[in-house]
Amino acid sequence: GKFNELLLKLVRHPIFAEAWGIPTEDNSPELDKNTLYKKMEDAELVLRFFSLRNVDNFQRGMEGFLDMYMMRSLKFDEDEIDYLESIFLKTITIAHLIYGEHLFKPFDHKTQTWSNKTYKAYYDAIMVGFSRHLPNEKKIIALKDRIIEETKNIFKKPESRLLTGGGKTKAEIQERIGIFDEMLSQVIGE
Repeated sequence: GKFNELLLKLVRHPIFAEAWGIPTEDNSPELDKNTLYKKMEDAELVLRFFSLRNVDNFQRGMEGFLDMYMMRSLKFDEDEIDYLESIFLKTITIAHLIYGEHLFKPFDHKTQTWSNKTYKAYYDAIMVGFSRHLPNEKKIIALKDRIIEETKNIFKKPESRLLTGGGKTKAEIQERIGIFDEMLSQVIGE
């Protein structure tokens, strides 16, 4: 359906593809070798974003939750599809403006560097967090340095393990998203 087409379109977005190391050329032999692309995990990542924006309804584990959202998506009309596309594009653009080449890569306090590896859990937190603050887009961009500083501080805390894959329950996923969302709310409110 139309929602499925949207997922396949958004995974080809240059910011998304670059962040996840997915070649952007359609006929690239490297594309067929890319695990995320081959297993359709790239489309699952976009689906996770849309689904987890409704994390309070989380049930049946991640797979069951994503399946339920896909079933719901069969009823989406053109306006809803356009709205979802707009939300995703605005969110990933803002996230990229803030983090650039470090998008979805956690900060390591021991080495004082950003990881080379992207994490799905961290992606969830960043994308859902920023999507909740789209009306403050200009302020977020103006506060880039402060957001980066506070992001680094998040990774000093023990609960940061939730941003690098720890936690699969509803409460843990809510906390993961909440950690990032609260940090943004504090910075925006300063």
